[in-house]
Amino acid sequence: MVSYVNEIEQLINGKVSDVKKSASKVNQARNQDKWEGTQIEQIFKQRTYCHPKADIIVDLIRQIPSQYDNQQKVYWIFNWLVSNINYSRLKQPHFPLVRTDVDTLSLREGTCGDFSNLFVSCMLHLDIPTKYVRVKRDVYNDEQDHICAAFFDGDRWMLVDPTPSYGLINGWDIRHKEIELIEPEKHWEELQNEEYQWFSIAMNKYNDAAISGILFAPWIHESIIHTTKDQTKTVFFLLTFDKNYNWKLWVTYHEQSARKRSCPIRLRSTKKGVYEWDECLDDTLEVWDENRWESKGFLLEGDLSRNSLLKTVIKEIRMVEPSILEIIYFIEDRANQK
Repeated sequence: MVSYVNEIEQLINGKVSDVKKSASKVNQARNQDKWEGTQIEQIFKQRTYCHPKADIIVDLIRQIPSQYDNQQKVYWIFNWLVSNINYSRLKQPHFPLVRTDVDTLSLREGTCGDFSNLFVSCMLHLDIPTKYVRVKRDVYNDEQDHICAAFFDGDRWMLVDPTPSYGLINGWDIRHKEIELIEPEKHWEELQNEEYQWFSIAMNKYNDAAISGILFAPWIHESIIHTTKDQTKTVFFLLTFDKNYNWKLWVTYHEQSARKRSCPIRLRSTKKGVYEWDECLDDTLEVWDENRWESKGFLLEGDLSRNSLLKTVIKEIRMVEPSILEIIYFIEDRANQK
């Protein structure tokens, strides 16, 4: 087992150049009964997510005008994150499961928890009190499993959500409806446990370390296609697969204003290049409630000419399709190894 410990550590920290090769070594250790769960768990327990003294963090902080007071500094960081980090996992979809502050800043992409790690790290560097925020119902009163952050402005805890779909309209002093403030140390421990949980699911259910990242974070990308001070339009991509590695791509179109969000159409695909599409019947239902949708069948060329939203979504799909196909080919390759 000792010979595999370093391999596992490098893999889960996203430091290997060939995920398939490295994961195969990890899978082999499991198959040869060299697996020691408690030892693997300890690797995750050593994971750290915020490094406020790292050079790359220091370099970012140095860009803030020196005359700014604390709230102006926080606002500068918030705007920088919203403007410079993309909501995506396409550059590095497999490992690490949770991006650290340094990962997120280096890759210039991440999901909500990754944005929050970077924001919290900047607050720690500036010695500004900060917490993570678990969002159960968002500013639109939709049920969510979402993370943002907060800082203490001297009078109260102010919520900041730099995830672009929220950040571009509502993110500063955002009023999410149902939240829980979490101390950084507690949240980091929760992240360690969560990463180990999903790595264990990949190993116990699939006997395949390589798919941990896709299991953990199926929300792989969001494109910001239009934004003004009053409205943002986005296309969101979710990629799932079942126990037999049958994949399914979900693509939803969203329009967000300060007080309202709508999602009028959804596309689905289980075969490369072939899509079915759905139209919203009841906008009061959650996006993933099937009662919300009416199936319109397979997407045809004529649908694009009649429906400008469909044409917009397909255009965005084509732009990120090569990266998404890489992940799909990866899933199919893992299936062929079984």
